[in-house]
Amino acid sequence: MEDKRIKKYKKNNGDTAYMFNIYLGKNPLTGKDKRVTRRGFVSRREARLAIARLESGVENIFQPTDHPTFEAVYLKWFELYKNTVKESSWSNTEKLFRLHILPKIGAYKIELLTPTILQDTVNDWFNGNYKRYNIPFVYTRKVFNYAYRLDLIETNPIDKVIVPKKTNELRKSITNYFNREELLIFFEALDQCSNPVEANLFKVLAMTGMRTGEARALLWDDINLDDSSISINKTAASGADGRVIIQSPKTAHGERVIELDKTTTLILKKWKVQQREWLFLNGQHPKKKQLVFTNTCNEYINRAMPTKWMVSMINSIRITHPDFKKITVHGLRHTYATLAFEGGAEIKEVQEQLGHSNYQTTMDIYTAVTKGNKKAASEKLANFIFG
Repeated sequence: MEDKRIKKYKKNNGDTAYMFNIYLGKNPLTGKDKRVTRRGFVSRREARLAIARLESGVENIFQPTDHPTFEAVYLKWFELYKNTVKESSWSNTEKLFRLHILPKIGAYKIELLTPTILQDTVNDWFNGNYKRYNIPFVYTRKVFNYAYRLDLIETNPIDKVIVPKKTNELRKSITNYFNREELLIFFEALDQCSNPVEANLFKVLAMTGMRTGEARALLWDDINLDDSSISINKTAASGADGRVIIQSPKTAHGERVIELDKTTTLILKKWKVQQREWLFLNGQHPKKKQLVFTNTCNEYINRAMPTKWMVSMINSIRITHPDFKKITVHGLRHTYATLAFEGGAEIKEVQEQLGHSNYQTTMDIYTAVTKGNKKAASEKLANFIFG
């Protein structure tokens, strides 16, 4: 007989999953009804097994007499969290807790963490050097929500915490791109760059809008220079021990075909020939599955390297252009979008090219972009920049 407690639902990416909410009696400490919700099961059978484990007491994590620390609860939450995300995500999350969250509140008994203590902690993140100060708050909330579901706390103190906001955040996001004149200056500097990998990587990022991780994972087999297109089907990320791992794109929409303009196609054709010579000069040989952009050992570029290149490149430009704008590597993606719009591209064209899953909710009502229209977006950008 089908268990009516198990419900089918749609995830944000459109996949079908199963969930349940079940009653497990009363909590001996509080006398409150104990209900447990679990989501994300790929089949009804998997959900039934989870219910059986809960009802048999196999998943009794803490005893009624336990008074676990925040760190102890986090560790149990993290075991479940690891099964719901990619390795790169849980690796970054583990680092976040280890460096920013646990040193501040890990040793506290979770039931003794008050809104005042948590507010002071959030204020410390805000006033410190941690730029993404809201991220540790979001993940701290996840652990508290988990503790509340387990009845380890009677009320959730994190709900009473106010997250400060920096007034210059929006402005920084708006200006993180090059305008047409700045991009031309940037390209002129790249033409004088002694590192051909750096020069060609930045040109391709600016002219296609692809993510840096997508470019780091790119193989020549993914590029059709005759058809002027690139198949984006993977991305490079950092694994648990800092090693480079290759995984699926950031979102379902991230798997896409990028259409190239004539200028970018020519850049890649020249680089494909030049790369062989560059590899030989570094004592390396092309591989059967050759990466488009590599380090001198013909391996994946370290995640931090493009940022170092960008800082160095902009500093060198500022020698002759003291007021030249500083942007991040990701700002080249913003540059593509901004200049494509100024060049006449439609919003839906750019959304498809960038692989945004939810660029704006209203964009989904537009007609799907044809290959010709996507190519037109890149051609318009090239014509706008180079005249």
